[in-house]
Amino acid sequence: MQTMSRFVVLLTLLSLVGCQDNRNDTAQKAAFPVESGKSEAAPAPREIFKAGDTAPKIDLPDLNGNQVTLDSLGGQVTLVNFWATWCVPCVAEMPALERLSQLLYSKGLRVAAISVDPLPKKGAVARFASQNGLTFPILHDPKLVLSRSYGVTGFPETVFLDSSGRVLEFRNPESGMNAVRTIADQPWDSPSYIEAVTALLDAQRPVAAVVEKKEKK
Repeated sequence: MQTMSRFVVLLTLLSLVGCQDNRNDTAQKAAFPVESGKSEAAPAPREIFKAGDTAPKIDLPDLNGNQVTLDSLGGQVTLVNFWATWCVPCVAEMPALERLSQLLYSKGLRVAAISVDPLPKKGAVARFASQNGLTFPILHDPKLVLSRSYGVTGFPETVFLDSSGRVLEFRNPESGMNAVRTIADQPWDSPSYIEAVTALLDAQRPVAAVVEKKEKK
């Protein structure tokens, strides 16, 4: 019973803070799992991001081996979610992300889930996606190349991009704070989050309309 109680406490903590990497506060380095199953030093958080900065380009294979880029997604706003099947809060928020995607796809939202599962686990990721009815693209970053370039320090972590690949600031409904990255799992399909993401989409529409008008000329 004591062992079970400790396990429940651990799961509760993970759900609150996400799957954080092991950080050395002095060295400011993070440990990320890599394909070999060992740990590898990663740079300190890339918090040079601010709203309007151009994010590292997305160019990764999906689970079928097709190369996916931000342009190929074709959205006005793309929610980029870094996750893994071994991460309890990551798995917990996937159904909410699917519902958010279904609700706001027609309004221009795209969801791209970046799996950092090791290469041998690719089949497990595909089974998870199928069992949970996930329809948004799941891209594979087993060596955490894109994750490191985004300065990800734990999972899940989410960044919003506009159609040009610029970083957008998102107002978290729970904290009321604006940030360029959202840490830990979120209730993405709750009314307040749907409203917040819709506001992000609405803010991009005037920009998209101006670009379209110029292209027609």
